[in-house]
Amino acid sequence: MAFKGYYIKFIKDNKTWELPLSLMFVDSTDLAPYKVMDLDPYYDANGLLHRNPVDHTSASLKFAIPPMYMSDKNSFFKKLHSFMTNEKRRDLRIEYYNDEYDRYDTGDFYMAEPHFRVKSNSPKGELLYDSTDIEFIKY
Repeated sequence: MAFKGYYIKFIKDNKTWELPLSLMFVDSTDLAPYKVMDLDPYYDANGLLHRNPVDHTSASLKFAIPPMYMSDKNSFFKKLHSFMTNEKRRDLRIEYYNDEYDRYDTGDFYMAEPHFRVKSNSPKGELLYDSTDIEFIKY
């Protein structure tokens, strides 16, 4: 399967939202789409690592959104929150491009807390936010 033009698609009920690449600083992406997890790895007396990989894998999807005026930022996060399956836990179901295997995988993620930085104030009094880092971490 080849890349279909998006990295991330949010899924909730019968709705989907492909995050437009224009809302991602593509050169800021830090994607770890296939993180192998181990159960009780250990080093033996000879210093050799013994791993016990489990079937479940994790993933981390990090990127920055471009600077936005407050109204655009609020609209972006309102739409993002509308796809949360549990807003208190910031849970999202995401289909994401797995660069390592050139395929799309789907998983349950949570969104880490974004940190907002105000860049300036417009003449109309609307705040302009600097680029904001976004991170989704797969359960």
